[in-house]
Amino acid sequence: MKVLLVQPPIQDFYETDLRLQPIGLCYLKAAARRYHPDVEVQVLDAHQGHGRRTISVPQELEYLKRYYGFRDRTPFSTFHNYYHFGMDFEELVERVLVARPDVIGISALFSPYFREVVKIASLVKKVLPQCDVLLGGSHVSAMKGEILELYNDVDYIIVGEGERAFCEFLSFKKGLCSIESVSGLGYRSQGRVHLNEVQPTYDLDEMEMPDFSDLNLSDYRVGTKPMSFLISSRSCPHKCSFCSVHLTFGNRYRRRTVQSILEEIELRYRQGVRVVDFEDDNLTFYTAAHKFGDIALMKRFEVSSD
Repeated sequence: MKVLLVQPPIQDFYETDLRLQPIGLCYLKAAARRYHPDVEVQVLDAHQGHGRRTISVPQELEYLKRYYGFRDRTPFSTFHNYYHFGMDFEELVERVLVARPDVIGISALFSPYFREVVKIASLVKKVLPQCDVLLGGSHVSAMKGEILELYNDVDYIIVGEGERAFCEFLSFKKGLCSIESVSGLGYRSQGRVHLNEVQPTYDLDEMEMPDFSDLNLSDYRVGTKPMSFLISSRSCPHKCSFCSVHLTFGNRYRRRTVQSILEEIELRYRQGVRVVDFEDDNLTFYTAAHKFGDIALMKRFEVSSD
């Protein structure tokens, strides 16, 4: 079985340069490598490292033109031109045809960029109709009740954290378990949409580190220094009504041990990384119960910098 995991290109007035590494997809690849070593999984970052080109402003945003009628060349001008950031859809389709996956998983993290996700799903179905299209990410978790009802080119969705669900989905595709047993899976059956109950994913310290082997790490930089994402916890201990983090990561706040975090930092340093970007939803939450043990570990960890 072949699986292609895709971080889509985006279309917008601007992008945030530093927050582009598809760490979630790399976690999925690492989990599959552990539990399904016979499955070929490839991560394709179709966003970072492929430049940008100017495109027409979409019709629904045409009303903004009257506010940005004059070209502003200052660093703060972010709304004059509209861009396609990343790989062209035509090239993306060519890459899919070369890979010929049995399953294509598309990351749908952000609601404003869901149009690009749907377009990729549609293009894939046109060239590889037998390929299963699987969506996951924050937007999917927030809109789980609508996606399979509205978009026929999407075959499956995963709600919540993906590692356990993805591996169970692969087990289902291999005929090793029933579709009803796959955690957080959404699918159609007999004309109806079904959503399986979300189960907790694997323990954070027992997970494999994200597998970045398909990425060109030189594409992710802070200035001239290679950068890598790192997650030291998931979810958040607070329950703010405006925040959607719990729709994806649940209500249970979990932290990795300092030891496992340091091991990952050491690994990335050996791989050439010189900047670590912590992508936690709440990095600074700290309790007295962990304080002294964590400090003792941190004191013995030193990384030189070039």
